Amino acid sequence: SNSYGYLVVRAHSFSSKACQPYVGDISINPLPEIVLSPTSKSIKANTGLAGYVYCTINAMTSALPWITINDSWIESCEYDGVRGMLSYAISPNDTGETRTGTVTIRADGVSGSTTATLTFIQAAN
Repeated sequence: SNSYGYLVVRAHSFSSKACQPYVGDISINPLPEIVLSPTSKSIKANTGLAGYVYCTINAMTSALPWITINDSWIESCEYDGVRGMLSYAISPNDTGETRTGTVTIRADGVSGSTTATLTFIQAAN
């Protein structure tokens, strides 16, 4: 029987051909890397908000990352790997207090998993 799997090779920071010897590194089956920009968003209280942050995921072996919304007022969060974005929707804050919520993103790879956290800080009304 045949077995199939993944082999991820990542070349990083190689110098130009003019520089001898070459400087850089190669990783075989590295842990996934999640890059969020920014990692925190401040939001006004009286508006529900839909928006996005930039999100790049390297060395992920699944089609999509696992996304966990940790607070009920964060209505949705979805990854779009083609655009390199994580889109979200937030409910208006009518609690009278500033609130902080998070979304956890997990990417699985050959050598294990990596997580990143996106934090939302919503002002009081």
